[in-house]
Amino acid sequence: MKISICFVAAVWLMCQVCEATLPVFYPINTYENKTAPFWRHIYSYKACNPNRQEFLLSPYYGFRGEIVRIYQHNATQTEMNLVHCFGGIITEKFTAPYDPTKGWDWDHFFCKDEVTGPCYKLTRKKEYAWRLWSLFVADSIVGGIFRCAGGKNNCSNENAEFMGPLVADDSEMGYFTLSKLWKGRVEHHLNMFSTPKPRRRSVIYPDKPDLKFAQKLDLFENYDYSDDPRGFVRKKWDHAIDMLGEVHERVLSMIHHNMTINGVLPRLI
Repeated sequence: MKISICFVAAVWLMCQVCEATLPVFYPINTYENKTAPFWRHIYSYKACNPNRQEFLLSPYYGFRGEIVRIYQHNATQTEMNLVHCFGGIITEKFTAPYDPTKGWDWDHFFCKDEVTGPCYKLTRKKEYAWRLWSLFVADSIVGGIFRCAGGKNNCSNENAEFMGPLVADDSEMGYFTLSKLWKGRVEHHLNMFSTPKPRRRSVIYPDKPDLKFAQKLDLFENYDYSDDPRGFVRKKWDHAIDMLGEVHERVLSMIHHNMTINGVLPRLI
């Protein structure tokens, strides 16, 4: 038993050393309030570890975007969240309304204060900017996340700080929160995007071309397609993805209606 405990401790220590010594290609750890105590967020770190396999051996550092569907009695509410994780612990969380008929709002700024900042903006690559529905292949790089220190109205491509690439999450990493079940409230969290961990960053960017990647991104997605020979094909492909997204949303709406009115939730509460 003692040998097993020592072995696990040694593996954990090696993972922490490897994580700390890997090159950091963008300032992902400059986030405010990163020293929040573990006990204060022990109930909420699922968003930092949706597959429940990484927390002990290799805690997550970075940002995650998620869609949250809230079931309460006979009503359903949907919102989009941006959370920052430091060592597997949620240190900050931004919430905004989500319109299921329009998909993820790429024009939205996640701000602590819109005037004084800081604000965070998610943006897509040129090849995805036409797409209405945020359906992507898991682990594909779909864009990036930027930080605007001076607030929403004082944010531009010139002064925004690149925080890292945005990677599509596996939709199977979603989870339910039942902690407020006695209040008639159940939450379904669907992970959408995340910034890669340092170990993955060293694979994605072995030669530190992150700045070149950031320069190709437009904070407001004002891309020029006039000289893009693949523009027509991309439009058709994105149109097909949008049709699939509409079908997907209709199916989810039927499920939610059944859960809140005729189905599982009323029987649970």
